[in-house]
Amino acid sequence: RWEDLIPQVVWRERNSPYLPLLYPQLRQLEYDVDLEPRINDYGRGARGMLRAARDVYDTLLPRWKAVVITAEAEFDANTKNDNPKRKKKVLPWANMKFSAVDPPQDQLNSVGIPAMGDEMSIEQLARFKYHID
Repeated sequence: RWEDLIPQVVWRERNSPYLPLLYPQLRQLEYDVDLEPRINDYGRGARGMLRAARDVYDTLLPRWKAVVITAEAEFDANTKNDNPKRKKKVLPWANMKFSAVDPPQDQLNSVGIPAMGDEMSIEQLARFKYHID
């Protein structure tokens, strides 16, 4: 039933090599290039790293933009869920992550930008209301 589905926009896939061929000016988000140089401006916390990611957002490939959007959605949900008066937990509206990235993006995950998500089977994906690709 529709009302039983998870109310999130979901996407899982490996990094597709064809988009950089079509749009060579777009690229993936990189910790060393995009985030680390902005630590003095924004700080090391998740909010600062998200601001740094937004600085380069227009240069990112579409799937990397989805990763940034997901990180923002997770940050917002976590902020709301930190409120002790909140009775029902808020689910991030977006869940768009790579199932595999080469090279692995452990540094991004560690600073609050979850590029990697668990792989999902078709049955697992079918539990979500909204899909994007």
